[in-house]
Amino acid sequence: MKKLALFAALLFLPLFASAQSPEALLTPDGTLYSIETQAATDTTDPTGGASLPLVLTTRHDGEVSHQLVPATTNGGQHENPALAYDAESQTLFVFWVHHHDLFSSELLFASLDAQGNWSETTAFGHPFDYRENLRIAVTKRVTDDEGNLSAGISVHLTWWEFESSTGKENARYAMIAIEGGKAVSTDFINLDVFRVAQTDQVANDNVDVSILKQPLIFPSAKQDSVLLVYGDMQTHTFHEVRVTPHKVETNGRLRVPGGRSEGGFPAPTLGMQANSTMGGIYDDNDHLAFYVGDGHAVRYAILKDGAWSDPRALALDDELTSSAAVDAIRRLVSDH
Repeated sequence: MKKLALFAALLFLPLFASAQSPEALLTPDGTLYSIETQAATDTTDPTGGASLPLVLTTRHDGEVSHQLVPATTNGGQHENPALAYDAESQTLFVFWVHHHDLFSSELLFASLDAQGNWSETTAFGHPFDYRENLRIAVTKRVTDDEGNLSAGISVHLTWWEFESSTGKENARYAMIAIEGGKAVSTDFINLDVFRVAQTDQVANDNVDVSILKQPLIFPSAKQDSVLLVYGDMQTHTFHEVRVTPHKVETNGRLRVPGGRSEGGFPAPTLGMQANSTMGGIYDDNDHLAFYVGDGHAVRYAILKDGAWSDPRALALDDELTSSAAVDAIRRLVSDH
């Protein structure tokens, strides 16, 4: 079986956050962190300040502890959490979306250091825009001007955003450079510059536009770049952009993301329901799969040589769980 270059990550729609499975991360020292949105109760949030706060669970050497993420007790719905970890400083980074109401949300992140102290929270962008479907990936190498690789942790984020001032909606990307457990820089790439001119292409009305709003991000096997896959609402296609963290020689601590278009492909005919989850799988041979689960079945399609396979479905039951179905799809992609 060929080695997969990517993890398969689930993403959950905001209105169904209470049904999410926890996001989990296992550290080199055997600590398992998991985080999920949990409805506020008298035991989890005595102040009653948040309708949907985030609860972080830590498991280590048989001991289990739970704590609220402090910044999520200030009202609203805190959802779509993702975790990253800096092993050298033993710092955990938490990223999530804070929905103020049905029309506005912020992308936030905070960190928890080895002593158990939380940092101040950092927000991205205009607070009155709407953000959803956050995904992250981590790379551990940086490229210099000569093409040499050196150590350096970068957290890559992608999400879907609706701009309230313009009415436009599209995928967004940001890279956070980590040094000594601290976020030392945040850089953005305007993904519009990678749009391939497709003025003669007519939008496919059979495509479920919900699929287009699910940006995916895949780390390379060498941990030196990520592949962004994101939808285009105008053409109903997907674009692929390779992003590489680049070290700025004049400032050894500074690194910036460099993007390169790797083309695109049509959208699959997979549909999504209100309570669906979606994920993607990518391997070393540029094979890509999309899958959608709704609790009853996992439907999937595989992209090869620019064309999608016919959608197929794996019905779920007591013996075939959703994660087992995704594992089977992953094996199929690697052998495809």
